Amino acid sequence: MSETPAETPAQEQPAPAEEAPKPAEQPKGDETDWKAEARKWEARAKDNKTEADGLKNATQSHQEQLDAIAKALGLKPDDQPADPAKLTADITAAQADAREARQQLAVYRNAAANEANPDALLDSASFLRSMADIDPTDADAVNAAIKAAVDGNPGFKAVVAPPVPPTFGGGPRTPAGRPDPGPGLPRLAAAYAENSK
Repeated sequence: MSETPAETPAQEQPAPAEEAPKPAEQPKGDETDWKAEARKWEARAKDNKTEADGLKNATQSHQEQLDAIAKALGLKPDDQPADPAKLTADITAAQADAREARQQLAVYRNAAANEANPDALLDSASFLRSMADIDPTDADAVNAAIKAAVDGNPGFKAVVAPPVPPTFGGGPRTPAGRPDPGPGLPRLAAAYAENSK
């Protein structure tokens, strides 16, 4: 059985190009000028690429602006890769600072028990050298270092001020507990009496 091929609908003719082909280039009959079609689609593709590149550049510019704003606000870190040597140095410095702070706190906590002045101890380079190898959490070792420093230098001993007797206004008290009026009160009483007359 042979089937006759079904008639295919006439192919839609593409829209005429912007420029009409020259009479010498006119297609003959039903033949399509494939070169002209290819040129038309090539021009269209170039236009689309130009437009896409423009959109890509605009999007990239917009993203760069957003990134700059985020960096300025601290929401996004800089694009610089982390330097392992710098990170190691930062961590080492932070650990040294933390250890020094723990040592100072240990000295302040244990100074009173050893009758020592913590500020004088922490200002002493020799005391700080002696504390370099001591664990700040070891209270016995810290106390021993403070005691050795105070024994070696009496200037590290805390100076306790003698108690100051309280002062009362109006001069010394009389045995009855009333203040001594002083020389000015009788004179004021006399002046008042004279003006009241």
